[in-house]
Amino acid sequence: MQQETIQEVVAELESTLTGHFVGRVFQLSPLSFAIDFGVRNEGYLFVSAEPAQPRLYLIKRSTRELEKQSSSPSHFLQAFQHLLKGGRLITVTRDGSERIVRLEFLVENEIGERKVIHLVCQLTGRSANLFLLDENELIRHALRPPKGEGQQTGQ
Repeated sequence: MQQETIQEVVAELESTLTGHFVGRVFQLSPLSFAIDFGVRNEGYLFVSAEPAQPRLYLIKRSTRELEKQSSSPSHFLQAFQHLLKGGRLITVTRDGSERIVRLEFLVENEIGERKVIHLVCQLTGRSANLFLLDENELIRHALRPPKGEGQQTGQ
């Protein structure tokens, strides 16, 4: 994605999705999925870490169409659903001029404890990846096997 496009998408996601809760998540390919935030008129958040074309934007599809296109959830998607089920999106930001977008969620567990979980979208071509970070901003799960310093689980 181009720098200007990323900035425009971040602004759109921030204004459209902030304050909404994570609903169903559809695995559309091994490296892409759609997240329902309950904003039917705006669509679903599409996230892809495909090396040839990493992307992040809103798509308009019917639930039936997404269900039909869906495949079995990957380990990453299962972790996403476990960690973020019912989480509320509180911010969407971009790391400076990098092609990295952070979605920050406020999640409350069964006993009422609140914590912040991050979904980091690294939209950097061949090294594109998605990371789930815990409240200490340590990597807990990666969609693709991480490459490079600072991208391993626990870092």
